[in-house]
Amino acid sequence: MKSIMILGRTLVILLVFIKGITSDSHEEELLERCSLIVSADLSIMNSVNKTFVDMRKQLSNAHFVTTYETNVFGMAQCRNYLSTADCLACFDAGVTQIRRKCDPAAVGIHFIYQGCFIRHGIRNFYKQITMESPVLNCSYNHSVAEPGAFGQIVQGLLTEMVAATPKMKNYFAAAKRQVLSNGTTPTVYAVAQCVETVSQSDCGSCLTQIYTRLKTCLPQPGGTCVEAGCFLRYSDSSFFADSNITNITPYKGGGNT
Repeated sequence: MKSIMILGRTLVILLVFIKGITSDSHEEELLERCSLIVSADLSIMNSVNKTFVDMRKQLSNAHFVTTYETNVFGMAQCRNYLSTADCLACFDAGVTQIRRKCDPAAVGIHFIYQGCFIRHGIRNFYKQITMESPVLNCSYNHSVAEPGAFGQIVQGLLTEMVAATPKMKNYFAAAKRQVLSNGTTPTVYAVAQCVETVSQSDCGSCLTQIYTRLKTCLPQPGGTCVEAGCFLRYSDSSFFADSNITNITPYKGGGNT
C-alpha cells in the first residue's frame, strides 16, 4: 500500500445521541464517523467509489452485503423489514451525506441510520462488534400510560429477542407484544439484528451489551442502541409491517437451534 498522509488526529468521531425521536424515518442519522487519515494514493479514492457502486448493486438483491476493492473493504446493511426501494433510498441518502461530510480519500467511514448503515475501511472490520462507545438514542416525544407495565413488557420482549436472534436466519428478528393496562392495549414493537459476518456467540455478546444500555431508556416510549456489530430497537409506534414479524418462540431457550 502506498504512503498515507495523516491530517490532524487519527480519527474524528462524531457520535449523535438524540434525546427525542421526531419521526420513524429510515434515514434518521444515528452516527457519522469520517477518518481524518487521508490517502495520498489516488487508487484508494477509486476503490472507495467502486465499493459504493458494488454495494448498491448487491443491495438490489440482499439486505446485507460486503465487498472488496483494492485495499478497501466495504459493508452495508439494511434492516430486513425494509423494502428494496426503501433500502436503496437509505443507502443513497447515506452516500450523499458521506460525500458531503467526508474527504473522498478518507481511509475509513462509518455512517449509521435507523434503516441502514454504510462502512468502508482499509482494514478488515468484518468481525468487529464494538466501537469506542455504542450509540444510544432514546425517545422523549411522549409518555406511556403505564410506565411500570410498559417497562416490564419491553424488557421481557427484548430479553427473548437477544436470546433468539443469534440463532435465527440472517441474525434478524422482529416482534411485537401488547401491554395490557387499564383497559388499553398499547403494543410494543422491537427489532434485533447483527451483521452476518460475525459468529453466533459474538452476535449474542453484542446484543447483550447494547440491551444493557437500551433498557436505560425505559420507561420512555422508544429507544435504539447500536454497536459496530448489532442493532436493537423498541417503540410503542409501529416501524415495520406485521408481515415482517419473525417467530422467535423456537429460539428463545438456551443452546443452538
